[in-house]
Amino acid sequence: MGLICTRCSPVNVAQDAINDARAVCLREYGAAPDVTVYGDPRFVFPYVPSHLHHMLFELVSWRAPLRGRCVACGRARQPR
Repeated sequence: MGLICTRCSPVNVAQDAINDARAVCLREYGAAPDVTVYGDPRFVFPYVPSHLHHMLFELVSWRAPLRGRCVACGRARQPR
């Protein structure tokens, strides 16, 4: 699924995934919840950043569509 990064920062990858998920939520619903990442961005470990990003993006972005509503504003999803 990707290349192993020997110095993968989970905080930085999580923030990228959150930013991507927020962009999707803003496009689909017109609003997006604020998400805060707690942790030390200097903490690194060997991992595949693209896999971590994919898992976190799905975790953050699929919560609202499963409910059919925007988590931030409560509006129902508009059909396309």
